[in-house]
Amino acid sequence: MHTTKFLSGLCRTLGTAALLAFFFSPAEVFAQADVSTTTISGEGVATEEITTVTVTVTAVDLNTRSVTVKEADGAETTMTVGADVKRLDEVKVGDLLNIGYLQSVGLEFRAPTPEEMKEPFMVIDETERAGKEEAPAGGKARTIRAVVTVEGMSRWLNTLTVKGPRGNYFIVEVEPGQLKWEDLRIGQSMVGTYTEAMVMVLEPAPKK
Repeated sequence: MHTTKFLSGLCRTLGTAALLAFFFSPAEVFAQADVSTTTISGEGVATEEITTVTVTVTAVDLNTRSVTVKEADGAETTMTVGADVKRLDEVKVGDLLNIGYLQSVGLEFRAPTPEEMKEPFMVIDETERAGKEEAPAGGKARTIRAVVTVEGMSRWLNTLTVKGPRGNYFIVEVEPGQLKWEDLRIGQSMVGTYTEAMVMVLEPAPKK
């Protein structure tokens, strides 16, 4: 199973979403080159960043539920695996671990529905695992959907500043010419979503 394909499938299932709990701590995500895309339409704006990396398993300790992996540059990291990983006993030295991480921020240029106004802040957690007939793989995501208000617009900086229902602010950057600024106004309510998702796909070591 390919990491990017698995991640894309998970994100299609979840829609626009956000993850706060991973298989491993977010601090243990390996820094790699990102692929960033921004999509603009009359319905809204969404910015998405995907990071992928492949590491090699060099040690597995089932008693402490720890896995040591090596990056392409030879650097090794030991990680503690959460109890929600059910097939740790299938991880072997020499296996390849494909990791994908997605982060996305989106704004829908529409008025919130009555249901969304009644519950302006919603968190949805999702988990997906590969079947037993497939190589071990899994993904987690958390969706945060909130009714937000436009608090600032800068055509010079090409940014929108919006405020969430809990008083927090965030800035959405767009490319020049991508927005119809005349269709937006200060105080306008719309729906914002934030996504974080992580998937891990195990690729068994080649048989010798």
